[in-house]
Amino acid sequence: MLQRSICSNKTVTPSPSALVCPSVFDHPTPAAADPTGESFCFEKGAAKHGGGDGFADVWKHGFFNERPAWLAACHAKLDAAVADAYGLPSDLSDEEILERLLALNLAAGKQ
Repeated sequence: MLQRSICSNKTVTPSPSALVCPSVFDHPTPAAADPTGESFCFEKGAAKHGGGDGFADVWKHGFFNERPAWLAACHAKLDAAVADAYGLPSDLSDEEILERLLALNLAAGKQ
């Protein structure tokens, strides 16, 4: 059962991610961990990297500051799988990848 919080309704409304936190990730929901929403909540107002204001879907003070090693490893595996699917070497620069994908798309468009 989700606990009530003094956060705004938007920050404690049950969502799929709120319901799977404890069962899948062995992590408490924001309402259970921080009923005030001062350090952990959904839909926290935040500054955008490119400037301006926006919202963070999930905000936990100090938790998302550095990219976790497991996430970097997942991205590396995904990048390698995509490169393999396109028949590209996995050590290309971003510019080389874009050039080759453009060439593949142009060739496919002529068929």
